[in-house]
Amino acid sequence: MKIKLNLEYLKTHYYAVKVTDDDMVVMSEECPLCNSPTCSLSVIKNRSGDDLLIKSICPSCTYIYFSKYPSNKWIANFYSNVWDAARLKAKKQNIDSAYKESFSLFEKYINDKTLTIFDLGSGYGEFLLGCRKRGFENLFGIENSIKRMKYCNDELDLNISHCTAEEIDGNKGVLSDGPYDVIHSNAVFEHLYDINKSMQNVKKILKNDGLLILIVPNAINEHFLYIAQALPHIRNFTEFSMQILLQKHGFDVMEMSVDEGNIKVIAKNNVNINFDLPKLKESEWKVMQEKFQQKILSDFDFSGNDKTKFRFWSFGDSSKLETKYTLTWGELLSWKLKKYFVGINRKEYPIGGIDLDYMSALNLKNVGMKISRVLQNYNKIEISGCFEISIDQDDLVLRKKPLLELTYPSEEGVVLVK
Repeated sequence: MKIKLNLEYLKTHYYAVKVTDDDMVVMSEECPLCNSPTCSLSVIKNRSGDDLLIKSICPSCTYIYFSKYPSNKWIANFYSNVWDAARLKAKKQNIDSAYKESFSLFEKYINDKTLTIFDLGSGYGEFLLGCRKRGFENLFGIENSIKRMKYCNDELDLNISHCTAEEIDGNKGVLSDGPYDVIHSNAVFEHLYDINKSMQNVKKILKNDGLLILIVPNAINEHFLYIAQALPHIRNFTEFSMQILLQKHGFDVMEMSVDEGNIKVIAKNNVNINFDLPKLKESEWKVMQEKFQQKILSDFDFSGNDKTKFRFWSFGDSSKLETKYTLTWGELLSWKLKKYFVGINRKEYPIGGIDLDYMSALNLKNVGMKISRVLQNYNKIEISGCFEISIDQDDLVLRKKPLLELTYPSEEGVVLVK
């Protein structure tokens, strides 16, 4: 089964960041985890038919990653000038609730209050605050955002260094405070640019028999539209590929489970690195492909229409889009008007404004955008276009054509960012 998705209209509350082929670098066609040949899972095209973003999958270990993707310099600039600029203050949230998956593993295996805890990707320090609340005092971490790092150190009196996971081996402060007893990372590993370099650094600063706690999204539970074009999620993990990653870098998995859409794992640092990695059987790979085929149809709420080409209109949250294939004349007219006047449109900020200053509610432009979204029934994402589905029972290997081809209505492609 091959699916072509020809977008004609996109309206989203995500950032819709435009990219061109000049921004891109082509990664190796060999899997970064097991070095096996990979194949395309999805391709984002512009109107000229050029491949802008390619997401690949490894048939041997099910690892999913961008094999054509913006350069490291482009990504760093994006995070500092776009991503971080819209997050000027720490969120007010219940730490125990926000990090309940982390603490469920933490409290099960870690009781000694004198242990050194290292948080990889500390953000605004929420996890380490939760550790302090539980009586732990030796708290460290790294954060790529200077703003967040300063907030943690100045406002929360934490010890956070400014660097990425790939830069740990060159950071004297991180190295001198280590090695650490426990390293924790929640919703970070899918963002790392160089996963193997990051894992090598994690192993370098973690004590022998030290514990690694990881929480990452489960690819099977992520909407396929987001898997295909969400810029920050450079990779998507399955339980099997997470097992391969840890085993490759010398970690023994003590517990791994899927809960509320995430993969959560605790592993012990082993001095030995195992290069004899398991691989999927051909029958298991076929089952995995069929899962992704059904996932696309389910994500777009396709329930067995026998047409091979049809128009659609989807709206709602990207984790659960409501999709219509038979449009009323009013919906069809609404779509055409929106496409004509809006086309591809990036995120509009709420009445609160980008700086979260609620006095900007007096700004007529912000108020107008808010009213417009309500009147036009915009939620987090709204798209329309044409689906083409072709079924070839003999083509199950996915080596020649991607499972999903997504084309945008302009020369520029677009990636979605939460």
